[in-house]
Amino acid sequence: MRMAMDRTDLFGWFKRQSALYRYVYIYGAGFRAKVLTGMLLSETKDICISGIVITDRQSAKIDFCWELPIVELQEIDTPNEETLFLIGTVDAYVKEICRELQKRDYTNYIHVPEKEFQELKHRYAEKQYEAYFGEYLQKNLCKGTVQKNDPVIKIYMVKSEKDRSVKLQARHPNIIPIQGGREISDRKIAELGDNTGRNISQKNRQFNEFTVIYWLWKNAARDSEYIGLCHYRRIFDMDHALDRIKSERPDVVLVEPEVLFPTIETHYCSIHYAEDFLLMKAALRKRYPEYAVFAEKYFSQELFIPYNMMIAKSAVFVEYAEWIFPLLEEIEEKWRPRGHSYEDRALAFLGEWLTGVYFLYHRNRLRLTYSKIQLLEMR
Repeated sequence: MRMAMDRTDLFGWFKRQSALYRYVYIYGAGFRAKVLTGMLLSETKDICISGIVITDRQSAKIDFCWELPIVELQEIDTPNEETLFLIGTVDAYVKEICRELQKRDYTNYIHVPEKEFQELKHRYAEKQYEAYFGEYLQKNLCKGTVQKNDPVIKIYMVKSEKDRSVKLQARHPNIIPIQGGREISDRKIAELGDNTGRNISQKNRQFNEFTVIYWLWKNAARDSEYIGLCHYRRIFDMDHALDRIKSERPDVVLVEPEVLFPTIETHYCSIHYAEDFLLMKAALRKRYPEYAVFAEKYFSQELFIPYNMMIAKSAVFVEYAEWIFPLLEEIEEKWRPRGHSYEDRALAFLGEWLTGVYFLYHRNRLRLTYSKIQLLEMR
């Protein structure tokens, strides 16, 4: 039977439940199961996980990093009363997995639904952030200053001719659509493009949203008190983000940290070219040696500041751009494309990892805060 969870203390509850069983399995070997396993191993160190279960080795997408045996369900013959399964897949697969377990007379299983999984991940990230980097949400960001007027906030939403269709377009008075790579596109999909004034629009296939960031830096950074960036299908939770800005007046709003196990460097190297990451680290040591030690610390833990999304005070945005573009240009000089449209976006991927380095390095100088995002549903 599916077991009821204590949602206020899932880690502690799972530890208590697992103590009742001789065999404890994680069902699923994809990214979500990897994150869930990593958090459990970190938070409940005395739990003994017997292995990772998949339904079919041929069709399973395995994305795992823990030294645990991966077995098909049909290979397990442990007694039902001694066996517990934690289902770590996305919600869409749960009913089918439950049926497979029931076919084999297994009745003790737990599933963490998506909403609870995200909350669990948020609590874990906040705790780990404070252990690694200090206070997660800095107190008294306004320093007691009362602001009478709301700041002017412009958030530019990056669009591309290759975007998939979303069911409902993001519409908000603070969001301004802008087309990235307009210079190399045959289609106009937004009134504003990144190919006017000073620009690097022609490099969009390698730099992606960074051609828009460059355009904002050179052409629009001083048009508002706060300037931001989001994506056509990922936007800030606008009520949450704007409330933080109006009440706290931070220097920058970033996306809440993502959790990538075992470290954010190994995660990058498992899905992209490891030599590109090494090239990026070498360029960072050469151009900004004072960042090198902190960068290694950031790369060797599991919290990641994702998506190159931010809402920053204009002066802070300019400082960031002045820092990152010389570094990306240095990487570009030695990097070579591989003829694959996805991996040839490497400069954007590397820039995403560097964005976290920059802002967390300055966490004691800048007033940082974090916001949730909204993922728009695709057609």
